Amino acid sequence: MTNKGNLIAGVLGGIAAGIAIGVLLAPDSGANTREKIAHLGEDYLAELECRYDDFISMVRKGMEVAKDQGQELLQSKAKEGKDYLDKTRSVIKESTGGVYS
Repeated sequence: MTNKGNLIAGVLGGIAAGIAIGVLLAPDSGANTREKIAHLGEDYLAELECRYDDFISMVRKGMEVAKDQGQELLQSKAKEGKDYLDKTRSVIKESTGGVYS
């Protein structure tokens, strides 16, 4: 047997020994153990759902803040552009004596 084969045999043997010891030393019956595992799974699922909801809420709030900031920036830049355009028109009107307005 090769080293790889010995390793696999050792791992499988360890797993089998662990299962055997677990069955022999288990404080509860199989039904009780399965029920505990099921409840534990339900608890983990409930925690995961709660964390997922918190994450989604956080993302939505972040998107709302980004949207608001984007709108404020757009309005600010639009006003700056309008002010610049008005100033340019005023300069052209003054420099041409009102010919180009």
